[in-house]
Amino acid sequence: MKGDRWFLQLSYAMVGLAVLALAISSAADSRRGRRASASVPAPAPTSIPQPASVPTERTEEGAGSGLPIVSESASAPVPVALPRSSFFEEFRLERERERAIEIEIIQEVAEDPDTDSEVRRQAQAALLAAVSRARREFDAESMILARGYADAIVSLTDEGASVVVKSGRLEEADARAIGDIVGRAAGIGLSRITIAQRED
Repeated sequence: MKGDRWFLQLSYAMVGLAVLALAISSAADSRRGRRASASVPAPAPTSIPQPASVPTERTEEGAGSGLPIVSESASAPVPVALPRSSFFEEFRLERERERAIEIEIIQEVAEDPDTDSEVRRQAQAALLAAVSRARREFDAESMILARGYADAIVSLTDEGASVVVKSGRLEEADARAIGDIVGRAAGIGLSRITIAQRED
């Protein structure tokens, strides 16, 4: 009985030693594996190819980093040429602005109940004259354009009419024809009409 017990204890001890040996062995293998992986050099980073159409340059800060820096020429906005307003467009805009202010002032005087009746009558007459002048200018300009000119400005005042025609060169016959057109539309004589030419 004692022999069996001794043999059983010996067997347990042997099994325990075997398990301990296996644990030590696996720990050693694990440690060896870690050392081996640490000694293997890391793969070199691969560079990303740059498109041939994008210019790059390196600055002092970015030169050591290996990162491409896009030059300012690649990212700079492309300037857009805005159309330049012509003399004729600017003149018309300014004329309309001044006319609108003039008509607004006249209307305020004409509609003010405290305004004297005679002043109100004069304001109403001035308003009709401003509208009539604008209509005659428009008619004269339209008739000049109908003759084939690219553009024209007619400005009527109490002294007469000033005309500017978009043309490379005006011959005397052309100037006379334009004068006749403006004279008929505005109801004034040729001696009170001034004609000029512009190419823009």
